[in-house]
Amino acid sequence: MNKQRVFLIIFLVGLACLAIACNSSESARDDAGTDDDANPGPEPDDDDNDDNDNDNDNDNDDDNDNDDSVPDDDDDDDDDDDNDDDNNDNDDDDDNDICASPGGGPLQPLQAGVAVSDLYAPIGLALGGFGGRRGFIHPLAHLLGAAQGRYDRLQVKALTLDNGEDRLVVVRVPLVFITDLLYARVIDEVCARTGVNLTEKLWINAMHTHSGPARFLPLPAVFADAGLDEYYQPVVDGLVASLADAIVASMENLAPAKLASGLADDFDPDNRITFDRRCQDDPPAHKDNRLFVLRVDRADDSPLAVLVGLAMHGTMFSGSYYTSDSLGWVEYVMQDEFDQSVEVFALQTSAGDQAPNYNAGNEHHGLAVLEILGRRVAEKALVLWSDLTPTATVRFEMVARRIALGREEIGYQPGEFGWINPATGVWHDYEYGAMYCGDRSWPEYGNLVDCNDPSTSMVDGYMLCYAAGALLRGLLNPWLTTQIAAIKINDDVLLLFPGELTSHLADRAVEEAADRLGWDPKHVIAFGYSNDYQFYLQTEETWMQGGYETSASLWGYKFGDWLVERTGELAEQLFTPEDEDNQTGAPPPWIYSNPNQAMLDPEASDRAPQILTEPAAEYERFATVVVDWAGGFTSLDDARVVVERRNDDEDFAPAILANGRIFTDQDYRTIQDYNPQPNYVDLPYPAVRLHQWRLSWETTVDVPLGTYRFRVTGTYWDGSQPVDYDLVSTPFEIVENSQLTVTDLAAEDLGDDSFRISCRGWYAPIPGSHRLLNTDYSPNDASPVESGSVTVSILVEGGTDEEVLLPYDADSGGFAGIFTKTQVGLNHQASVPSWAMADRWDNGNELGVGPIPF
Repeated sequence: MNKQRVFLIIFLVGLACLAIACNSSESARDDAGTDDDANPGPEPDDDDNDDNDNDNDNDNDDDNDNDDSVPDDDDDDDDDDDNDDDNNDNDDDDDNDICASPGGGPLQPLQAGVAVSDLYAPIGLALGGFGGRRGFIHPLAHLLGAAQGRYDRLQVKALTLDNGEDRLVVVRVPLVFITDLLYARVIDEVCARTGVNLTEKLWINAMHTHSGPARFLPLPAVFADAGLDEYYQPVVDGLVASLADAIVASMENLAPAKLASGLADDFDPDNRITFDRRCQDDPPAHKDNRLFVLRVDRADDSPLAVLVGLAMHGTMFSGSYYTSDSLGWVEYVMQDEFDQSVEVFALQTSAGDQAPNYNAGNEHHGLAVLEILGRRVAEKALVLWSDLTPTATVRFEMVARRIALGREEIGYQPGEFGWINPATGVWHDYEYGAMYCGDRSWPEYGNLVDCNDPSTSMVDGYMLCYAAGALLRGLLNPWLTTQIAAIKINDDVLLLFPGELTSHLADRAVEEAADRLGWDPKHVIAFGYSNDYQFYLQTEETWMQGGYETSASLWGYKFGDWLVERTGELAEQLFTPEDEDNQTGAPPPWIYSNPNQAMLDPEASDRAPQILTEPAAEYERFATVVVDWAGGFTSLDDARVVVERRNDDEDFAPAILANGRIFTDQDYRTIQDYNPQPNYVDLPYPAVRLHQWRLSWETTVDVPLGTYRFRVTGTYWDGSQPVDYDLVSTPFEIVENSQLTVTDLAAEDLGDDSFRISCRGWYAPIPGSHRLLNTDYSPNDASPVESGSVTVSILVEGGTDEEVLLPYDADSGGFAGIFTKTQVGLNHQASVPSWAMADRWDNGNELGVGPIPF
């Protein structure tokens, strides 16, 4: 995946090359006859190397849409908004005019509502975030690897706050980013469903997982390999619907509430959670080390929701499974810290140059590493949460402004941000931006890019960028306008940026806003990945340093600082009593749709839904329980599993987790797989085949004992219509783990017939485990038992046998107790019988140890 390039780099590079807007920099230097209109940069190649650039046209177009996903000039019947004859044409026929903006009344006690909906993410859809990604083949993926399963069920979370004066809706979504297109469509959808206009009331923050659904950005088929695959209208429609589902439900759930928020500085000074992944930064290892927590309680003081803002890239995984990745596990682990259902929202701040600590575990699977990172964040966040005192009197406001993007708007003068043809000396402005700047040095002209030397810098004119030429103007619509926003909640100011905010620019945004507003910077924080995506956002200094982040930006070295200035100006409105008019004359959101694209027809199943592999009758804790079933095609079947447990009345009911939630396939406790037979390589779509699904549940040390079963529901195509199914597995028993071992049994003579009896206990290795048992020990090795007690049998020759209880001793990391001989003169031996050791969950040792004389 070569530096894990995000898709738009290759996208715009390819666009520029196809338009013959770039020539080889080498030929520009060597050929005195080079045309002045050429751009220095690598030539398009002929696929004679392993670059995954897909220069051929064998696109295996599964949608039969003849590439209608390519934005055109309205020579067909699509709704691409290049004209003014439709309902989504950006020509001021704003349907939101018929919807009312909430708020405007007197200040009232706070009301809050929370809701969760499943994100539209069918198994088999291409995964978004990495260019050149390969893997599972499925007709819902055009070229990139598809999702073969899920580590967790992706969900949208929405929080609505209303105080009579105003309303604010906060949404976090497990996508690689949010686009202006999706944002605008969601506002329209909520308006259509409810009559409520959420303009300047809605904040959508993307978690930036690189393993979420793709195909939601208008990309032509030839650029499908660049990171988000080819545009597919059913995906956009599904994403919009699932986002609106959560928003509408959260507004319907409004109830009396209380709120408080706070910020912590330097919450990860030792890089135990994240690290600076960008070596070009000066000073080295600079990162955003701030943590934001917003606490929302019900009127009775019970917790309702917690919003946690931090910077951590979602790049733990790059395989074939959906996952909310690093921020998702922050949520899951924090939610487990409560004894009732509390929704935790993990929001991205400035993760553009900040990666998760991949090495946090000792040979642990990535999922277990995420548990470790989640625990470390939760530990810090819950301290801040507990220090907050929520109140029902809350004032908040969001301001947003649409701004046009271009050279003049950003402030480039002629002769800035461009390239010089070295053969002729003629300057050419990058009229519509440029990508791939800072990827290579050009020492002959002083343009130096050195990852390990912060003193180096690029030289304007010789940056070896790819220009987005005028011929491609129509394809750049998503990046010619954007939205900036700011929010004030009581004393905290949140600055919202439309892209991959990096740490230096986040610092500058906070400092400039605090100075401009006369506000304490400890109450100002910047969030990226909000409401739109404009690539990586950097300061001019770090941009000119070059490197990957620089190469993955469009509007050059002034753009980041310009956004900071515009956002700071906008934030001033948060401190005025007026409700300012933020119409700027900038174009409205660019709306693209392709009604010619419809969801694939479902394939028929070769058999009716049924359980294929039943669970065994009994499992010890730490075992993995598996159930396989025949279900339906993934465009139709979104198979769901509920874990049921037999209750005291001998009836089965959904198992309730310790955090108060029903045990489903939603979070990190289970893994779901899809295995079509034959696969789509051996038997291409469409065909009749077995649609085999699997759920794996790796049980842990503390799973409640009892009798369980799986209930599976879904939908399949019987050849003529969709039919729902409901399957139940055979029951199975979860029993204590018997594989604990006892070592180091010893008796230390303390004098006066007293002895310190001690031993250690160990859990057996669990090779291949996805779950976390002990942070400090590899799952391939035994890990220590750190709770419970051991009952040691004292065998007295010629006397009465006795026992001594050894509680866990944290100081020694083992078990220890004092035994004083009362039968003096007789031989004593100590042993640990079978099942004499028990951890706090009653797991024990089937094998005994000893005796030893003392």
